[in-house]
Amino acid sequence: IEGYNTSEQMVSVFQQYYQNQNYLCQTIQTLTASNIPEDTDILVLLAPTIDLTDDEIKKIDEFLVNDGRYGKHLLYFASPDQRDTPNLDALLRQRHSI
Repeated sequence: IEGYNTSEQMVSVFQQYYQNQNYLCQTIQTLTASNIPEDTDILVLLAPTIDLTDDEIKKIDEFLVNDGRYGKHLLYFASPDQRDTPNLDALLRQRHSI
């Protein structure tokens, strides 16, 4: 997931590593994407320093629930520069308990 003040260099290095492992990597912006593409299996939230909006949290939550089939994943990497992120924290607490 692109944005959230994540270093572009960090995203590039992460993508290159996984592409070298034969993963297909695409960037999306949850703010502008109407939906997360159906063929997406894993979302990566890489070192955000700002919080996600309620709409973004809803899109990610719907992606993870996957119409009750689950089987989708969110990889989250915290940033040492992260500010207060109550929306993201609530999503992580909720999904961690499943």
